[in-house]
Amino acid sequence: MKSLRTSLVILLSGALFAVGGCMSSSQNSVPISVPVEPNPPPAIEVSPLQRVQGASVRLDEFDRRAQQLPGTDESQHRVLMEQVFADLVIVLPLLEGPEADAVFRQQVRLIESTQNQITGLPTNLPSEPLIGTGLRAANNAMQDMFAQQFPDQMNLTKPLSALGDKLDALDTAHDAANRQLVADAVRMMGGIMRQMDDALAQRLQQTTQPSPAPSTQP
Repeated sequence: MKSLRTSLVILLSGALFAVGGCMSSSQNSVPISVPVEPNPPPAIEVSPLQRVQGASVRLDEFDRRAQQLPGTDESQHRVLMEQVFADLVIVLPLLEGPEADAVFRQQVRLIESTQNQITGLPTNLPSEPLIGTGLRAANNAMQDMFAQQFPDQMNLTKPLSALGDKLDALDTAHDAANRQLVADAVRMMGGIMRQMDDALAQRLQQTTQPSPAPSTQP
């Protein structure tokens, strides 16, 4: 299964590049570059407790940021979304854990690339294609995490499906309407990631609970 999913990286990169090219051409935007997956980075030793606590702290910041969206105008919206993507680059790997595969790492790199490109995007070019690509990459990463790390959390099925529908609606909405959909999607992502973090915390509690002492006969 791992080899099959890893082999999808090439197809995934090509598909994302094609989508990015089409979106940028139709909306007079800059091309969206897709980062190439390098050799797997060395695993960072982080304990399960540090992962859960780190994700929880970062999610608090993410939620505060999400409540500020969509901002008062396009300029503020870009600044907030740049920060949202910066948060996602940190939170998603914490939730995924040290055994992330190439498909997941590619999605995170695409989110990071989106963040960097928003920073340098000229003000006369729309940010909608870039933001849409980054959010879809985050959604794909969450879908991957659900299948690999949280298949027992069936309460995530409906929120993930609703998030996909929300992102599909970005294709036909522009300007203020698009920004509002983005704000809704970001808040939905925050809820999904919070549920994943809670599931990790429950697993950690179960594994650290001391075994009951054996009863002694009088």
